[in-house]
This record gives sequence, C-alpha cells and structure tokens, in this order.
Amino acid sequence: PQPHRHQVYLLAQRAREEVKVVMSGLGGDELFGGYDNYLFIRYGGLLADLPFQAIGDWLRSTAFELQGGGHRLASDQLRRGVQMGCSFGRRDLFYSILRNVWDGDEGMYARIYHGDVAERQKAYRTSHFFEQCFADHDENFLSQAMVCELREKLVGDQILVEDRNMMAHGVEGRAPFLDVDLIEYAASIPPELKIELFRGRKYILKKALRKVLPEFVFNRPKKGFAFDPVRQFARDLKPMAEAILSRQRVEEMGIFNYDYIRRLLDHPPVEALHWHYWQLWTMVGVVLWHDCFVSRAPARSP
Repeated sequence: PQPHRHQVYLLAQRAREEVKVVMSGLGGDELFGGYDNYLFIRYGGLLADLPFQAIGDWLRSTAFELQGGGHRLASDQLRRGVQMGCSFGRRDLFYSILRNVWDGDEGMYARIYHGDVAERQKAYRTSHFFEQCFADHDENFLSQAMVCELREKLVGDQILVEDRNMMAHGVEGRAPFLDVDLIEYAASIPPELKIELFRGRKYILKKALRKVLPEFVFNRPKKGFAFDPVRQFARDLKPMAEAILSRQRVEEMGIFNYDYIRRLLDHPPVEALHWHYWQLWTMVGVVLWHDCFVSRAPARSP
C-alpha cells in the first residue's frame, strides 16, 4: 500500500512538475480572521467574559455528571458545547474546548487514562498553557486568540509542515503574509474589521483586494486542508488503530484506558464523534512514539 502523505506534500509534488518557487498563504487566516473558530470567539466568546466563574464551574461539572457512567459517546459533543458556553470568566477554557482540548473536563481523565495516570495527568492540563495568552481581560479576546495561534500553532506546526513537505520535492515556499511589517500592521487593525457579523471573515482583507482579484475568488466557499474524519475513520483510522492500539499493547504501556478505546472502535462511524477520532490519532501517535523512544521496540504497523 502507498504510505500516507500530507496534503502539502502532494501539492508540492504537483507544483514541482512546473515550478520551483511557490507563493503560500500562510498567516492570512491568523492575521485577518479566516478560521471558523474565530467566529465563535468573536461572538460566542462574550460568554467567557461574564463574571460568574463559580456558577460556570458548577454547570460544567454538572453537564458531565448528567451523562452518567454509561454515557453515550455521541452525546459528548453536546456536553462539550454546553461546557464551552458555560466557561464564564475563563477565556483560556473557552478557547481550549474550542480547540478540542479535553483535559479541562474533569470526568474524562478516568475514561481516557489508565489507573493512577488519570490523577497524575491532571497536573499537566493543556488549558494551563493558554492561561498566559488570555490573562488580560481588558484586551480583545479575538485579538488574543489570533496572536496565540500566530505564535504557537503557525510557528510550531504549519510553517514546519509546509517547509518540510515542500523541500521534500525541492520546492521553495514564500509566505508574504508573514512579512514582519505586515504582521505588525495587521495586529493594529481592530478585530471588528476582520470579522463582521453580516460580512463574514477576512472582511477588510477582501475589501482591500476586490479590485485586484476576480470576483469568483470572493464568492466561493473556504476550502482548507481538511478532510472528512468520519470517512477517514471508516477507511484508514479504524484498521490502523485496531492493529496499533491492541489491548495487550495498550495495557503494557499503562497510559490509556483500553475499554474507552474499544468503545470508540466498536461505535458506528458518526459525525458526532469527529473529535473522538482525533483522540484516536493522538493515541496512535503516542504508542508509536513510545515504541521508538521508550521501549525501543521496532515500530509496528498494519
């Protein structure tokens, strides 16, 4: 079988047939508000500034308890939505739930992790990392999120991925949106000019370029480097996870709760579990990392 390739890898492979240098749009979404997440933060994020943190803490824990021990996996997404809406006074928590961080959800520790790992893991909450990004409630929430993703997600993920995949084919990528002067200027633009309620995302950028680019560019829907997680689970992820996340292997490692993994694998593919499939990807990655750097066993795959 052909090895899995990143979308940028395939794009660079095709581009190399004709050119050696390409222009990249990296940074445009972070600077001018191009992601769906920013719409949630721009409007729904107003809830995160309500001064009712104690009430929010109670409501979030209650939402988990209402599911009970035999909770339906497909209702997790609804619970997470309720908890995000009840993140009163906690911008960091609102943002982390939006970005699929589960470790602020108290009850999930025992479901995901094995034994005492669940208790130890509470000291390493991902949401704690975001506290520094959203500590100042006098600053605009959306601006904070854009700066956070520009510094962390873009630098630690997207630039790295694009550079490696393009250089794999000898293609050089140029990212004009990441010009320092442009970044500083974009940071000074009020966020309400980047995302407008009735005019959508990247409003000021689109307005600036309307006389330069053809109209179809502005009318077509946004298409990112995303994929259908439900289809991928049924086609690729499930057989890979079945082979790598075996009961024996998971229990020998002693990090994850195999019963939870088994429930995910046995559940019919549904849209309501699309974030759970990212959990499975992460678990597969951790097991393979453990093989390479902890147990030193040869990496096993289907």
